[in-house]
Amino acid sequence: MRYFILGLAGLSVFFAMSFSAVAERHQELSADSSAQRWLPQTCVLTLDVERAVQDGVEDPDETNEARWNRFYRLGIDAIGNRDLEQARIDFCQALAATVSFGPRDIRFAETLDELGLVAFMSEDYETSEAMQGAAVAEMLLALGPPAENLCETAKKSCKSSVASYMTRLGWIFERQGRGGDIEPLMNQPHLILEKGYVPYDSLRERLDWLIGRYLLDEDFAAADRLSTLRADPP
Repeated sequence: MRYFILGLAGLSVFFAMSFSAVAERHQELSADSSAQRWLPQTCVLTLDVERAVQDGVEDPDETNEARWNRFYRLGIDAIGNRDLEQARIDFCQALAATVSFGPRDIRFAETLDELGLVAFMSEDYETSEAMQGAAVAEMLLALGPPAENLCETAKKSCKSSVASYMTRLGWIFERQGRGGDIEPLMNQPHLILEKGYVPYDSLRERLDWLIGRYLLDEDFAAADRLSTLRADPP
């Protein structure tokens, strides 16, 4: 099925339907889809090793919720102890537990943010950018354009938001001598989805909900841009 794309080619369709009806259709298209989350390669390799080491040790009855809580706290403790390699391993374990969480759950993005911090503290700015850029994109995919006000949308600390994560990405750009690259993304956060931080195979089917959110906000330029990305990937 070819999805509705705003722009000249779609004007006749647009005026035949209200933008709210189009938005609702995008919501319906994504309502039953899974989060389709992914794991960065650094975590895939780490988890392969950890599974071999821990085979028969882990509790098979532990829920993913409990597993995420356990490893996330271990990762925070490891950062406090300046054991950055252990922190990376723990956060990779936590990230794997979030893959099955719902599409509006922000813990996948929060864990990517922690992996970005660990790489930043290790002065591995390339990996830090990859993790932090993915954290921004995943937060936007989870909460949509109003994600800056996380206090109201998710009853969480406002330290976790598209805006705060984007600010941290800017710090990484500065360390790489690219401080000016963050301004366009700050002004138009949806452009982060064109940067390749999230694999397209994971991204494509998740765009319908986000396009619908931008349509409801009457940000037709952003919806058009994302619709083009949805139909014609790079």
